[in-house]
Amino acid sequence: MYSGTNYDRVDENTTFAVTKSDVVAQISPLYSTQGENATITMTIYGENGVQIDRDTKVSIKINGKTYLSTTSTSGVLNVEIPTNTLATGYYNVTVIFGENSQYNTLRLESVLVITSQTTDSDNGTLIEE
Repeated sequence: MYSGTNYDRVDENTTFAVTKSDVVAQISPLYSTQGENATITMTIYGENGVQIDRDTKVSIKINGKTYLSTTSTSGVLNVEIPTNTLATGYYNVTVIFGENSQYNTLRLESVLVITSQTTDSDNGTLIEE
């Protein structure tokens, strides 16, 4: 709106839309020995290649079940996954960064490999199987 003492009032309306950006991150396969925690560490970037500067809700699923919900801080996710209830084997891992007012959802797929740890009775050393 504009108005002045020498001019008639003028009103103008317009609509604009803010589009959300995509986010980018990579996850590598996770390896753990039974009873030890597996760690996911990653940095989340906007599609322009700049690290995002806000906290984001994150869900971690193992074999399709939500295993852990947390928050990444200023675009950095650093979380330990307790594996004490998981047997040795391979597990599908999905990391989901939630949508917010600025960014779209990001869904990453990986695998968690848990091996057992045994002791060699001849020399007392640990062997991963």
